[in-house]
Amino acid sequence: MSIKSIISCCKYQLYKMRFIPLVLVVYVFGAMILTAITISVIDKVPFSFANANAGIIDLLMGGIIFAFMCFFLMTDYLNTAAANGASRTTACISAYISSIICSLVSAIEVSVLIPIISLITGYGETWGASLYGYIGALQDAGWDMLSIRLRFFGICLVYYIALSTMAMLLVSIVYRFPKWVSAIIIITIIFIPTAGIYMTLGEEAFASFWYSIAKLLGLKIEHEWLIGNALQGAAVCIGLSLVLLLLSCLITRHSSVKPLAIKSD
Repeated sequence: MSIKSIISCCKYQLYKMRFIPLVLVVYVFGAMILTAITISVIDKVPFSFANANAGIIDLLMGGIIFAFMCFFLMTDYLNTAAANGASRTTACISAYISSIICSLVSAIEVSVLIPIISLITGYGETWGASLYGYIGALQDAGWDMLSIRLRFFGICLVYYIALSTMAMLLVSIVYRFPKWVSAIIIITIIFIPTAGIYMTLGEEAFASFWYSIAKLLGLKIEHEWLIGNALQGAAVCIGLSLVLLLLSCLITRHSSVKPLAIKSD
């Protein structure tokens, strides 16, 4: 593993990820236009963006990143690295670095789009990151809008990084094991913290488990006007992403090489 090899892998990975920000822009303005047209036709009122809203797009962006990373990494990043003589560890580390850059760009994009949407529609700014404190609660605590937006930007950034490394782990499992084993492992990972706890231990244990997760992430869910600990949440997300990166490297380290030739784009 060398710096040059990591940089080369990052360049290729970032090139493949370049459509992620575009997907969000197309969705946001497409959804707003479609909603405005639908309301205009059904209610027989003039076309206006006043009643159009694209939803909580910072949460949507997290889903887009996770889905795209799963698709891209599943079909490309380990095989391409092998085809170019790079190790699987190099591929994992470069994918992590690329995911940080992609998450940074995505968080900036979201931070720009949300105020623009608010100006166009007349609605207040809608952030999923407000789970760590609503705008009104933060303003009452003495925060100005610039500080609030920077806070939300930071929350989005670390969550996007964590989601990217979750995708990396799932792809590493699929790469390392036979398909049926991978399916069992992934289903188990998803099943245990959801239906598994609910079905075996009951509703109270299920609620207690997820309350503990929320508390670990620094969320204050007892009351909507409480302000969560964003620094704690950020530390947990970064720590989780590093653990997932390590697991991905260990899982793929001794897997068989499956090189594919790079196709010209």
